[in-house]
Amino acid sequence: MVMTTASPLNLTLNPLMWKNLTAVPISLQDLNDADSEAVEWLRQMRALDGGEGQWCVCTPSCQSVGV
Repeated sequence: MVMTTASPLNLTLNPLMWKNLTAVPISLQDLNDADSEAVEWLRQMRALDGGEGQWCVCTPSCQSVGV
């Protein structure tokens, strides 16, 4: 409908979604801005591991974000 009427579409998406759509790498800070509790949980899990393992989060576009 937008293409046939040439009307701009006001589309509000989370910045993580925009980065995913434009193939821009996602940082831990981006993830923290979207869900700080999840990042804190991941940091606690990493601390339980002694920091020896490498933890990462897989985003919908299968990008890995180091924690």
